[in-house]
Amino acid sequence: MTQPATWHTPSRLATARRLMDRIPDSATVAASNRFAPQLTSRTSVTVFGAEGSRPNPQWIVIDVAQPYGWPITGTQQGTLIAESRAHGNRTVANEDGYVLLKR
Repeated sequence: MTQPATWHTPSRLATARRLMDRIPDSATVAASNRFAPQLTSRTSVTVFGAEGSRPNPQWIVIDVAQPYGWPITGTQQGTLIAESRAHGNRTVANEDGYVLLKR
């Protein structure tokens, strides 16, 4: 607790916050499991890849560097990202292992 590094925000986390800030309030979002809780207060969010998730969200935000493994594997996540792009979602950002897509 007395080490300064304990209170340092990793640059990757700062990138995640900056990308989430690009998603407008009230948007529909499909998000990686780690992102979803941070977006619930201002967007309509579902977990990316979860059965029954909202079809055609306006935004998709995913951690591709460290896939959580629930509800889908990293391989399944990659397939779903490719399918999302094939259905017209464009990459807005691809930074520090995070991908932000917009319909």
